[in-house]
Amino acid sequence: RGETKSPLPTLKQLMVEGVAFTAMGGAFRGIAKAQQIRQKTEDGIKPTETTQPNDETAQTVKGMLSGDTKTAEQRADEFTGKLTEEDVKQTKEASIVSGKEVTREGQKLESEKGRRINAERQAETDVLTGLANRSALDKALPSAEKDPNTSVVAFDANNFGKVNKVAGQEIGDKALVEVGNAIKQAAEENGVNGIFRRGGDEFVVLTDKKVADKIRQRAEEIYGEKDYDGVKVSLSGTTGSTFKEADSTLQAAKTARKAKPETSSEVAKPK
Repeated sequence: RGETKSPLPTLKQLMVEGVAFTAMGGAFRGIAKAQQIRQKTEDGIKPTETTQPNDETAQTVKGMLSGDTKTAEQRADEFTGKLTEEDVKQTKEASIVSGKEVTREGQKLESEKGRRINAERQAETDVLTGLANRSALDKALPSAEKDPNTSVVAFDANNFGKVNKVAGQEIGDKALVEVGNAIKQAAEENGVNGIFRRGGDEFVVLTDKKVADKIRQRAEEIYGEKDYDGVKVSLSGTTGSTFKEADSTLQAAKTARKAKPETSSEVAKPK
């Protein structure tokens, strides 16, 4: 483009590249390499004016690391003439190689971290419904139960046990997914994301006490009553300060329902 480029980059140019690698150690190693080259004592060459080591390199890098840009630029200008072309080349190459090595290590660590997080997430996710599972609930419950502003909402599907017997497991799985979706929708409408499938047809929501009863009522409303091959299923929920409290009330209600005579609306007669 009509411009004459110097074959020898200025130290300021190297410093600009070095800043990118400083956090990763590249600039330190690159400058150290330049000092080793200048000394050339291993070859028995007496240091000259252009290769005599001094403290300006370390001071320049210290200025860069401390954020003193002006000082770094001034020192770069002063120091430029004291590097040979080979010094500059070696310094630049050392910085780039060091940066690439650290970058690869960083990418490797990020990849391993990602795999670990993904594995943990999978281990705490219910495969059928996509909600958090019993393991995740067991981790979350202790702190939730200690919080006086948190309520535990426990749900189960009424009459669900008969679905698998009458309609089969595939239909039973469909029913559980629909139960989970109803509870999830009710919770999210109230800004809550702590939804868990504890096991079987038991689901739990950890939420602020102010919206606990709203979530319970809304989930029951959304699910309503569904028919699975003649088996009528509905959703019931109870609230408590702890899971034990909420579950005890829920189980008592379930026992009371089972004590009632079965009606034709609960399960259809075989054809």
